[in-house]
Amino acid sequence: MPRPTKTTIVSFRHAFDGIWHMVRTERRIRVYLVLAAAVVAMGAWLRLTREGWFFLFFSLTLVFLAEMMHTAVCACVALFSERYHPVATRACDMARAATLWAAIVALGMLLAIFIIQPA
Repeated sequence: MPRPTKTTIVSFRHAFDGIWHMVRTERRIRVYLVLAAAVVAMGAWLRLTREGWFFLFFSLTLVFLAEMMHTAVCACVALFSERYHPVATRACDMARAATLWAAIVALGMLLAIFIIQPA
């Protein structure tokens, strides 16, 4: 059976539904959004340069995307693995590791932004 044709607007609606679902159901995302708001407020307080804002939003986006992929991978693993399987566990662990690595890189970028930022 052929897939129904979707309009661009419907595709965007599904994307926003996915974001909203994550915000509603994933505690890590809500914590991340609070921390991101604090970092943005700190950037405003320190009056970041245009380049500082670019790297700030890039680093925040990096972690958010990694967390979204982690959630998607774990949801797919849960969908197809009814019981414990070491490969399924490895997939979720690698997705968690990607999120951790993104957070470490973002933290380094944020420290560089806030420490190197000219007064």
